[in-house]
Amino acid sequence: MLKNISLRHLIPLIFFSGSLLLVVFFYLIGLPAAQRQAAELSKQETLKLILAQQGRIIELLIENDPEKLKKEIFFTATDPTVTRMIILDEDRKILFSNRTRLIGRYLSDTEITAGNVPIPLPENGINDIIVTPQPGSPTLFEGFAALRFRRDGKSYNLTLLIIRDFQPLSTAIGKIAAIPSQFLATVMLILSILAIFILRQHLRNRLTPLLKGAARLAQGDTTARASLGGADEFSLIGRSFDQMASRIANSHLELKQAKENAEKANLAKNHFLGLMSHEIQTPLSGLLGFIELLKDTHLDDDARLYVRSAESATRTLTGLINDLLETSRLEAGSVQPAFETFCLNALLQDTVDTILPRSMQKGLSVKITSNKNDPIWIDSDPRLFRQILMKLLGNAVEFTDQGKIIVAIKAAPVDELHTALSISVTDTGIGIGTSEISRIFERFFKSGNIRAQSTPGPGIGLAICQELAEILGGNINVESVLNEGSTFMFSIDVIKAKAPNDYNYAALSKREQKPQNVLLVEHAEITQNLITSILKRWGHSVVPCSRSTVAISEMKDRLIYPEKEAISLIIIDLHMPGFNGIETMREIRSLDSRYARLPFIATSTQDDEVMQKKCRAAGFDGFMGKPVNRNQMADEIFRLTRLQADIAL
Repeated sequence: MLKNISLRHLIPLIFFSGSLLLVVFFYLIGLPAAQRQAAELSKQETLKLILAQQGRIIELLIENDPEKLKKEIFFTATDPTVTRMIILDEDRKILFSNRTRLIGRYLSDTEITAGNVPIPLPENGINDIIVTPQPGSPTLFEGFAALRFRRDGKSYNLTLLIIRDFQPLSTAIGKIAAIPSQFLATVMLILSILAIFILRQHLRNRLTPLLKGAARLAQGDTTARASLGGADEFSLIGRSFDQMASRIANSHLELKQAKENAEKANLAKNHFLGLMSHEIQTPLSGLLGFIELLKDTHLDDDARLYVRSAESATRTLTGLINDLLETSRLEAGSVQPAFETFCLNALLQDTVDTILPRSMQKGLSVKITSNKNDPIWIDSDPRLFRQILMKLLGNAVEFTDQGKIIVAIKAAPVDELHTALSISVTDTGIGIGTSEISRIFERFFKSGNIRAQSTPGPGIGLAICQELAEILGGNINVESVLNEGSTFMFSIDVIKAKAPNDYNYAALSKREQKPQNVLLVEHAEITQNLITSILKRWGHSVVPCSRSTVAISEMKDRLIYPEKEAISLIIIDLHMPGFNGIETMREIRSLDSRYARLPFIATSTQDDEVMQKKCRAAGFDGFMGKPVNRNQMADEIFRLTRLQADIAL
């Protein structure tokens, strides 16, 4: 209990306890001792009185002068402590008394209870004196004195009885004895109050710097110090506190430095990944594009098998790189949803169309079901939706060798503005063990299944899905039976939307455009050749430029030489060496007022909303991600030109 009492309360408590113990000591020990001393003193005083009166009374009795005897008794009884002075004969008959009403009565007939009457004659013949306290009254003392004398040849044996009450003396002695204790207790109380005040001030002066320093340190101020001088215990505690605060400050600085180094390393990593993504995705996008073009040519069976194998390997490598880049962006917190209106059915169909070739190669059927007959239009981020669904569908195809894949859409109204969506992807693949379901969304986790272990990839696809779902405000759950199949459910509440008045160009199976004269600014030769090939197959003319300065010169030439065919569309890579894409676009627009209305399309391997917003803010009219997607490129060209022509897809 005492350990919970503060020092500034404990010491005053000790002072008060000492004062209380002093008072208790007086009443239990000091006062009884004083009363015993008072009783002993009373006994001695009684003895002296009766001894003095014994001789005087005997003389008066021998003289046989009753009047003098009465006067002696009267004057002796004037002492306030003498309550009774009586002379008894051998039969205890009262012969003389300070109370005349008692004369002639026997002692037994009065209220006086006295013993030892008469006092027996001692062997040596000396008159005895006995002083004893009266039974039942500690302040009353009885003095008995033998009055033995001879008169006229006759012997007499009388007794002198004196009763004294020393109550006033006992009270006075008690009061006198109490004075030092009361005084000491008062002094102790005053000293306690004074000590409390002094100690409180001392403790406040010594503890306040410690308490304030601890409070500041607890709030994160690592410069807090107690700075207590002196050589007492508080100064030792203060120095220990200051040493602790210094160590905490040093640790804080080390942690801060380590955090800054980690952030710098993370920024360097993200920068490196950004550069590498551009350098790696550029040839990969070109490779995929040429594989697509190669598939449209006449190939024998062996060549077609080789092309499919090359496409599969290239897409796997592209997926790995995209997963690593997406993980880096998620860690950096740079993935933010960009809401826009889109048709969920069209997006899902487009996503399914992407994985259909792989599913058809394995003989899998893919079916889409919906509990709504009409298309579902919502406000959300279609890019993140597509990423989530693409990964779930890709996994379903990857781990299913036979059977089917069912994509089910369930929409239920939450209120007038919101709809509860549930998109499930069910397969009949290898399934997931019960013990592994709880870890399936962990980064770099791969199932212990031999088939899963042999599948390429770092095991971060589902983790990315879950994080993207949470960014959108939803979540992903899984139900699975080993060797029977799995169901992944993406659940989210979204904002209802109405179908736009203009047609959704991404849903078109054919895009009608008029041939354009395109200035293509791309430093990567393989990507330049790919885009050039696609544009030419669509009937467009292409002026390729490998450097920004060449592109700017081409646009200047068309101002100087009007006979050159005018450029109607410019596609620029954002990561051009020297002048980057934004600087090149601004330079071209500044050449002539006619170029201010010229449509510009930016291309970048960083295909996310952040980059798209940056491009739109800089002045670009359109955006294309890499690897090059022919449908996206056709959409952007059609949206920006609004011209009519046939294009073979």
